Amino acid sequence: MPLLTGSRTGVRLPPPPPPYAPGNSQERNNPLLSAGYFFSFLAVSALLLAEGLSSAKHSGVRALLDRHWIVPGRLPKDMGRFYRHLFDARQKGDYADLVTFDRVEVSLWVTETERFVEQVARSFAGLLN
Repeated sequence: MPLLTGSRTGVRLPPPPPPYAPGNSQERNNPLLSAGYFFSFLAVSALLLAEGLSSAKHSGVRALLDRHWIVPGRLPKDMGRFYRHLFDARQKGDYADLVTFDRVEVSLWVTETERFVEQVARSFAGLLN
């Protein structure tokens, strides 16, 4: 059974991170951002594994995505930029002191994360055919 699915791709996706709920404090936006990053990370990891590629480090997964999917044009360059931006924001949110993200910004990232994972799932499905 495939690791990812979606209605348009026929590939099963893991559930998305929960949407921003009104009334949540800014401190709760960082875990939401982190969940969105890991949602994307797992999708990219599955895509790379389907081609026999893997890395023990998050930065290695990012580099492999760039080398094998973004640079050759198999995925759009804006997706590579988004994944790098999400990676950097997650690093800041999880490890830097006193960093919080605005709920509107995080809500936009959640929407973009869903689009990113859907595109990765379509690419993953293409590998299975």
